[in-house]
Amino acid sequence: MSAEEPTPSAVDAEVSDAELVRRIAQGNERAFSILENRHRRPTNSYLRKVGGAGGWADDAYQELWWTVWRQASSYKPARGEVRAWIFGIAHRILWNVGRRDARYSARHHHPPTLVAVDGRSTDPRQSLDLWRALEALEFEDRAVLMQKAEGLTSQQGSALMGMKPDAWRKRVERARARLADLLGMGEANAI
Repeated sequence: MSAEEPTPSAVDAEVSDAELVRRIAQGNERAFSILENRHRRPTNSYLRKVGGAGGWADDAYQELWWTVWRQASSYKPARGEVRAWIFGIAHRILWNVGRRDARYSARHHHPPTLVAVDGRSTDPRQSLDLWRALEALEFEDRAVLMQKAEGLTSQQGSALMGMKPDAWRKRVERARARLADLLGMGEANAI
């Protein structure tokens, strides 16, 4: 490879997510690998945060990417970004798992160690209180809070939840207020 030719990783970085999904729909395994690598951390984190820290989170992750592979041809760029499409699939998987297996989830959730913004672990009692408060929220409230924490925009989050951006922002505000109430923080200290 000459000095002028871009490296494979540089070429991969230039390919859009939408183009990768188009290639995946044609059976391109390399495109699938690139897309999965790009979205591994946020999707895995989302599944664990929203769904809980159980062994089934790994299964949900595998199901997510199997679904992306199988349904790549169903992606429509006009309906939103690839990231929102992927998170929509993850959301539906969590919803189905939660409905189908609520008893298992309740017995096997273990609160994760939450990490403060400065990178240090928080007081385990505070982590447990926060975990319990998050678990007490409705699934959709927990989902929008985790979407916000993962850095999704109102456009991405609303596409994921099937609502308008203004409705998504209001849902985030209400979920924050509910979480603050559950933590005994009141509205003045809402998260």
